[in-house]
Amino acid sequence: MRPTHCAAALCCITTTVLYFSVQPGVPLPVDIPDAAARQVFVQILGDDEALFDRCRAEAHADEPGPYGLTWFERLAIWIYSSTDERWYERVNQELREGHATPGIQEFARMLDSALEKLPVHRGEVYRGMTVPDIDAIMEDYEVGHTTQWTAFTSTTKNAERAFEGNVLFIIASLNGRELGPYSDKLSEEEVLFQTGLRIEVLGLEQQGGLLVINVAELSQ
Repeated sequence: MRPTHCAAALCCITTTVLYFSVQPGVPLPVDIPDAAARQVFVQILGDDEALFDRCRAEAHADEPGPYGLTWFERLAIWIYSSTDERWYERVNQELREGHATPGIQEFARMLDSALEKLPVHRGEVYRGMTVPDIDAIMEDYEVGHTTQWTAFTSTTKNAERAFEGNVLFIIASLNGRELGPYSDKLSEEEVLFQTGLRIEVLGLEQQGGLLVINVAELSQ
């Protein structure tokens, strides 16, 4: 994984102003003023100009790249995929709990827009996690059950790189997006799903201390 030097505490400056609005699945306009885009990152990084500049440089956000991403879309992917500061945890927690601040909502729109431009991955991907109650998750994911994951969903194309834990999801992807060169963790071969992933449970199998859950992404 490419090293990062963005060693600042996670903080948030809340706002009630939405700087832009976009329908899900529709890329953001490329002419969003820099000042407006910067304000979105203030919600994630805090009001620290030096930190913002360092992260923008480490993301190579202003360099030419494939797929026509704007600088702020490239930076959004890099920030989300950075594991050192774990900014993604707060983003996903607020999205899952249904009370995301306006700033987090805007960051999610920005990241969704960026993912819309990236290559689609069709095929199996893997997501590992640790849960305290296996019986409860088996009840939640009975065969034939459908559900929606409201946050972003990180997965990998490489089963050996799936995150450690006692539950492994094997997801048949239709619309996951390959982060490729824009990720901060290139070796993870990450496929990221936009917010609102809908899945159907195809099967469960207990393999020793590991519960394997096979699911399929449902078309929107």
